[in-house]
Amino acid sequence: MTKERDHALDVTKLIMAILVICIHTDPLESYSDTGNFILIRVIARIAVPFFFITAGYYFFVKSRSKVQFMHYMKKLGTTYLLWSVIYLPVNIYVWMNEGFTKEWLQQYIQQVFFVGTYYHLWFLPALMFAIAIVYYAQKRMSLRQIAAVSLVLYLIGLLADSYYRLTAQVPVLHEMVDGYLAVFEYSRNGLFFGLPFVALGALMAKELPEWKLSDAICEFGLLFSFGWMVFEAALLRILGWPIHDSMYVMLVPTVVFGFIVLLRLRVPGKPIHAYASDISMVLYLIHPAMILGVRVLSSQLPILKANSLIYFTVIFLLSFTVSHFWVRRKTYAAKAGLGRNQSRPHHT
Repeated sequence: MTKERDHALDVTKLIMAILVICIHTDPLESYSDTGNFILIRVIARIAVPFFFITAGYYFFVKSRSKVQFMHYMKKLGTTYLLWSVIYLPVNIYVWMNEGFTKEWLQQYIQQVFFVGTYYHLWFLPALMFAIAIVYYAQKRMSLRQIAAVSLVLYLIGLLADSYYRLTAQVPVLHEMVDGYLAVFEYSRNGLFFGLPFVALGALMAKELPEWKLSDAICEFGLLFSFGWMVFEAALLRILGWPIHDSMYVMLVPTVVFGFIVLLRLRVPGKPIHAYASDISMVLYLIHPAMILGVRVLSSQLPILKANSLIYFTVIFLLSFTVSHFWVRRKTYAAKAGLGRNQSRPHHT
């Protein structure tokens, strides 16, 4: 089975990257606590699952050889290594201030594999893990079985995230969850979070045409699921159950129905769509560096922190500008080379 790119997904990837920046900058904090909660703790929580489900869909929509799988893993691994090196000075700065210890080194090595070398880089090893699990598991199980098992894992992961304090009512379970968090810090990882959405993306890549779902059902499912996710997030906040708030029960159907709705949109292909897809991941990877830069500048320009919307806007514009030059670097380098060649005198 082959599949051309869905341009609606390309554009949505850029929107989701912007929502990730929102998560780390709280744009509405200065204006409305409730509005900021809905934006950051509900709407923006769709972003990373969308990246997982899209990656799973595009990878498994075609039959992949072992060579193609290894090439994909190498590409992700190289990207992770590159950006880990880029953010390494920040970790060195922490080491210089806190002192280098054996425990610090052990923690850093643990972060490399489980939570990322910087707080947003966890996505890359999680994606590698999830893709690998689905790739090898499908040789022994059907994609439906893999998806079913992964959804059970997601429900387990909820107990170490938004439903954490529910486990307090079962002391043995609470101790197990605390023991897990003491080692792995989050259930927002490749096993409990990445795998379910990658598996669902893979399942839809292979079986979606067989699903008898009308556009009306999918659109209703999206609105119904999202409405209940808003209610779920608000109720959990009132109850005070979350230790983190990356995972909700209704997040799964919201992302699935939303993904199907996007797949069915007929968006004519334009160069801007490929650009949106390319720049979205760079935005995701580079914006924490811009956050660090703006925090340094805010000591000289307090307005950058005094107003949350200005803070977000400055970080977004800086991130977008740097990402643009990163994506277009080969084009600009070629133009610069052409300019130099044209400026040279011709000798006869």
